[in-house]
Amino acid sequence: MIYVSAHGTNEVRRKFTEAITWWFIDKQLPRYKNLSISVDITKVDDAQGTCIYDGEVFHIEVDKSLKGKDFIECLFHELVHVEQHLKNLYEINEEHQHIPYTDRVFEQDAYTRSELLCEEYINKEWTDYARRSTKIRDLVA
Repeated sequence: MIYVSAHGTNEVRRKFTEAITWWFIDKQLPRYKNLSISVDITKVDDAQGTCIYDGEVFHIEVDKSLKGKDFIECLFHELVHVEQHLKNLYEINEEHQHIPYTDRVFEQDAYTRSELLCEEYINKEWTDYARRSTKIRDLVA
């Protein structure tokens, strides 16, 4: 079973976060049937977002100060790390700590793909979502 949950801030933002996450799963991970993703919208120190896998659940944190496109892009960045792990695209481990953050291949991939996913999502889905929700202004203000 696939489980997605968002925690923190307000209900509108949590539902928005879950909608983005489901869109990503449908697009990038359609064959995965056992997957748990928990997204915490919270204050994140020293980063905009994080992604940690505990063996059962992918725990994503996105900084609550991010708004609009920055928020969406950060969430996609962390979701790309989920995909990288599930598909074994890169060996992500402690051995990469000596490599500067921006030189890590899996980070470069996540930044590139999150930008593309963000544009696609905004152009297709977010516009429709915004039309359906009068509270969307809270996310981008």
